[in-house]
Amino acid sequence: MKTVRNWDDLRHYGINFLTGEACAVGKRLLCDVNDQGRKLICSILGLPQDTRFADNWNSQVNGDPAVGSIFLPYHLFAFLSAMILLQTGCKCAVVLATGEVYGIEPDDDVSGKVKMPVEEEQDDPDKPGEKKWVTVEKEVDDPLGRIRRFHAIRETYGTKNVPRRGLSAVHAMSGRAQGEE
Repeated sequence: MKTVRNWDDLRHYGINFLTGEACAVGKRLLCDVNDQGRKLICSILGLPQDTRFADNWNSQVNGDPAVGSIFLPYHLFAFLSAMILLQTGCKCAVVLATGEVYGIEPDDDVSGKVKMPVEEEQDDPDKPGEKKWVTVEKEVDDPLGRIRRFHAIRETYGTKNVPRRGLSAVHAMSGRAQGEE
């Protein structure tokens, strides 16, 4: 399992946050990117892979040459992290209520039983011979059970079962995928 806890963890994927002071509105982080980070951001945003970013501020990101800089809004952290984890081989990304993002890799087994409210039809004791729907708590199999048992999950990301290139679905008639040249 891969984990992205904060902006600094994105350095491993070629995105290095520099400062929040460069944004006059105070809602974006200035980030330098290396080639890996630029390609990931372009892919996620559906931009051509040769998109040129603004000039970089520092010479390196995670030991590789910096190739540009970009403002990234603070509120994109969970989305960007989840999409990066999917783009780099995870089969599912889970955003926790705390803001951390877990990337479930193909060999990870995080399934388990959890107690969840379910609707169930039962005999109505007040009306013999009639049924009513009631909510009961039952133990159910959950593909994310081991995570859900210990953490509140805010949202999950996974790819649809469609022909795709990267994270873009291939258009059935034209064969195109967004972000290709």
